[in-house]
Amino acid sequence: MRSKILSSLGSILLFIVLLGAGEWALRLKYGPLAPESLPDDFKYYFEDIYKDMFRKEQVDGRWVYRTARERAPKQEFPAIKPENVFRVFVIGGSVAMPFSDHAKTRLGEFLTSAVTGKKFEIVGCGMGKYDSYRESLVQREVLGHGPDLIILLSGNNEYATPVKVNPALYKLNFNLRRSRLYRGVQDKFVPKRRVQLSIGERLAMFEENLKSMIARAQARHVPMVLCTLPVNFRDICSEGNSPLGNPDFNAGWIAFEKNGPTAAM
Repeated sequence: MRSKILSSLGSILLFIVLLGAGEWALRLKYGPLAPESLPDDFKYYFEDIYKDMFRKEQVDGRWVYRTARERAPKQEFPAIKPENVFRVFVIGGSVAMPFSDHAKTRLGEFLTSAVTGKKFEIVGCGMGKYDSYRESLVQREVLGHGPDLIILLSGNNEYATPVKVNPALYKLNFNLRRSRLYRGVQDKFVPKRRVQLSIGERLAMFEENLKSMIARAQARHVPMVLCTLPVNFRDICSEGNSPLGNPDFNAGWIAFEKNGPTAAM
């Protein structure tokens, strides 16, 4: 038994030595590798989404939930919901972010004046560039915070980024690709993952995410409202930016905002 263990360890050690020798030989012949970098905002899009958006803290002797996620508008609400309070969560991409500014949107004020005997508490959960998958993770969390209503503003960001990756495996592969031997074998024999999905595939995923969120809300007996967004999915450009440096574009846009589509013709 001992001889088998020693033999196995020897084989492993020999394999490691051969790998090291091969890596050294390749670097000696071809030089150092060009450095690679993680995708932009990797932490924001692929790591932080699996962390809690709200963290329980004690403030002035009372327990509250405060925003814990980076780049999220700061929010705070009681850990134990007061009586006669109707708690509303607004989830979505950047279009939902203004609802974190209660003085600006005044949604809670309008609802309180419209429904007698109830006080409304609005918690904005908008996050820039979040698609329906990332929003579904937020919804899963807020269902545990006593919502009386969930408002979803989703659809504008289904094209924006790859939907998801496994952060640990992605970073492991990223670090291993510093090896010329590993990168060469992977590039030659492992098919590259297709990042861009077709519009049909994106729409199918969007529909599935919406159905999942609705099913979770129904299971908790929480009403959920799906709102129409100011921009249709079909009208979103797949890439590029608005030509803000073009005077004609700006003039047309200003005319459209002031007087409607006929003025911009």
